[in-house]
Amino acid sequence: MSSKPHIVFCFSDQHNPDVMGWRGDPWVRTPHLDQLRAEGCAQEACYCASPLCVPSRCSLLSTRLPQNTGLFINDQCLPSDKVTFAHELANAGYRTVLAGRMHFKGPDMHHGFHERWVGDIGDPSFAGKGQAKGSRKYKIYGAGHASLEESGPGFSRVMEYDQAVLDGACQRLEDYAAGDVTDPLFLTVGFYGPHNPYVCEPERYQYYYDTLPRTPLPALPEDLHPTVRAELERLKMTNPDPEAVHRSKAAYYGLVQTLDDHVGRLRERVAATLGDNVIFIYASDHGDLAGAHGTFWKTSFYEESVRVPMIWSGPGIPRGHTIDAPSSLLDFGVSLISQAEGNPMPETDGQNLWPAIQGHEEADPQRSIFSQYANRKPNQRPAAMIRKGNYKLIYHDLEDARPQLFDLEQDPKEQQDLGVSPSPEQARMIQDLTAELLANWDPKQADQTAKAAAVHMRRLHAFDSQHPFWSYQGWKGSADEH
Repeated sequence: MSSKPHIVFCFSDQHNPDVMGWRGDPWVRTPHLDQLRAEGCAQEACYCASPLCVPSRCSLLSTRLPQNTGLFINDQCLPSDKVTFAHELANAGYRTVLAGRMHFKGPDMHHGFHERWVGDIGDPSFAGKGQAKGSRKYKIYGAGHASLEESGPGFSRVMEYDQAVLDGACQRLEDYAAGDVTDPLFLTVGFYGPHNPYVCEPERYQYYYDTLPRTPLPALPEDLHPTVRAELERLKMTNPDPEAVHRSKAAYYGLVQTLDDHVGRLRERVAATLGDNVIFIYASDHGDLAGAHGTFWKTSFYEESVRVPMIWSGPGIPRGHTIDAPSSLLDFGVSLISQAEGNPMPETDGQNLWPAIQGHEEADPQRSIFSQYANRKPNQRPAAMIRKGNYKLIYHDLEDARPQLFDLEQDPKEQQDLGVSPSPEQARMIQDLTAELLANWDPKQADQTAKAAAVHMRRLHAFDSQHPFWSYQGWKGSADEH
């Protein structure tokens, strides 16, 4: 029996990093995540590599920024000949298992995981067929006003899927523990919540509908960045219905509480089957604005969208420990490999935070953190973010578009864009941060890569819709209609 700890990684989708009790939210009920944080280490300023599902997840697995993976849109596939941190954990002696969501596209549903205990939601195809079956109420809407209009109490395939993932993972843990266990387990349990649709169980929804204050979305400022304004117009969010906003926020809070329940039950089963020698980690692939800055969803570099929760607990990790320095999801795999005493990734944009997580050293407070986005939506242009110290700069690749600059220490909610009328010192900061960002980010190349990928994806969609050429490996649910 190996002395290495088991590792259980609970990975959610679209969790606003501030919608947790321990983060000071006075309304949400997240006792299990609060307890996890009290027992371990929280990275307070952890950022995703891209505020979009597949690019973020592929960067997490490869520990590489999107510009280095070439993955910018949700239909792209992580190449099977590229090493992930799951491969290296397996090489270090771990049995790597995936239960639930990782949003892989294409025929390779493993990428370093020895086995999958529960499949993904939707076909393993480029088109992602199967995700939107059933009546309109239960479709998995993307960003747009439709998901607000359809919000409220009820049932969705996201809720059904996450329950199936939890049940399947818990049962297989029982089977695993009852077997001849010799290798330490690295188990990733991937939930789809609290991703929209903004629909949750009626009683829970009603609690938040009655409890949450009816805070109207603020009027758009006259000096709002033109790129941000154009995105709100594309999403039809320049003047959203206040009732739809309140319904959506109530449902989102209910989905977060449901996720918290799942985390609690999973931890109980892990303790009962794997014992005490377990590192338990919780994170999300990106956030959800959940009403901040006048909108919902992701694909934004505002804090609620691009920053993620990241909590570690287990042997050797101090209780109540905090890493305040900016960090990245790219560090996750690098740190796990270090803990496992495995071979480092052949190429990486992440850093080893394992000593800092253990409290043995301080993380670098002046480290530069990057996030990149180049999705092919109408009228969108590539954008990128750099966080350094207290300042965050958002660069928009649009002619005559100025960068946005925020002082996160003085203005954590990003209400004052210092790029509008910067002081001489702030102007120098903008110049320096822009130069550093562009030294690590080529928006023209990113746009060309995403554009070329979109062409291929359209052709593959057409082919796959007529000639599916691999067998279904995903989760179908109890029924196609509800």
